[in-house]
Amino acid sequence: GAGKLPTANAVVQDIIDIYEGIDTQPVAKQKELRVDASLVSGTYILRSNADEALIKELFADAYTKKDIFDNRNYYHITPISSYLMHQKAAELMKLGIDGVAVVSAILAQPDIRKAAGELRKAVREKSI
Repeated sequence: GAGKLPTANAVVQDIIDIYEGIDTQPVAKQKELRVDASLVSGTYILRSNADEALIKELFADAYTKKDIFDNRNYYHITPISSYLMHQKAAELMKLGIDGVAVVSAILAQPDIRKAAGELRKAVREKSI
């Protein structure tokens, strides 16, 4: 256990407290913690039918090169924040691009299930 007391000690103490009828209160949160997605960055390979000029314009210096594999375009994006990647992906989707990879943007959110659901809903409603 990586806490104040070793895990076995805490478990034994909990058993003793329950046996003796001692009411224990859970530790109260002092403040909410939030994930700042702008601090999480990653290198991306973006598969899209977008024109290379659009990718260069949108990603500027973060865009490094284009590969073509199996008649699909793969754009290499150097490390940028997952927040920024999510914003750029939203811009591409608004332009009617077929799809983008936003895995890092979702995984950087505090509630991954909620973030994935919101993205799915937005794509289905074409609001991004």
